[in-house]
Amino acid sequence: MSGSFRLSSSERIEIVKWYAIYQNAAEVARQFQHHYDRSSPTRENILNIVRKFDETGSIKDEPRSGRPRSVSTDENKERVRAAFEASPETSTRRASLELNLSRTSLQRIMKELGLKAYRPQLLHALNEDDPDRRCEFADIFLELFAEDASFPDRIVWTDEATFKLNGHVNRHNCVYYAVENPHIVITEEMNAPGVTVWE
Repeated sequence: MSGSFRLSSSERIEIVKWYAIYQNAAEVARQFQHHYDRSSPTRENILNIVRKFDETGSIKDEPRSGRPRSVSTDENKERVRAAFEASPETSTRRASLELNLSRTSLQRIMKELGLKAYRPQLLHALNEDDPDRRCEFADIFLELFAEDASFPDRIVWTDEATFKLNGHVNRHNCVYYAVENPHIVITEEMNAPGVTVWE
């Protein structure tokens, strides 16, 4: 960082936060100029600040001698442990911002703590008459097959995607961080209104 353009610690922290949100140095520069009403640092300087934070967990610009100080301290480990115990579904991106740790440092500490990512198991909710309807469908299918053995060959099987109107849970977007599998089960209503798209 040149001597003619010094940034305060709070300004550097804002730069790191904006970059975590926008992932774009040019947009960070626009946010900086709008927020502070003065010329922004260069794209190179922004990326250097973000890179320094990712590597060391620090936004300070002073040169360091020897090995960088490790952020895997007992205090930080306890902060990470407490954060994920209180909110195990928090993403690593949000946790790194809230704990003021780089994602690299956070993930290293999580590995040391034995925190792993677990996805919930989806369990189809059954209504009272669902067993009867399943038996009824099986009987109808068998009757059609008995009448015409080629009946199954005329069924069109396609790839499809169903969008539920009740906020259907996509388990790939639900991650829980824990030392042991929490065995979380999410009950999913099977026949909720929705839109199905065929390919």
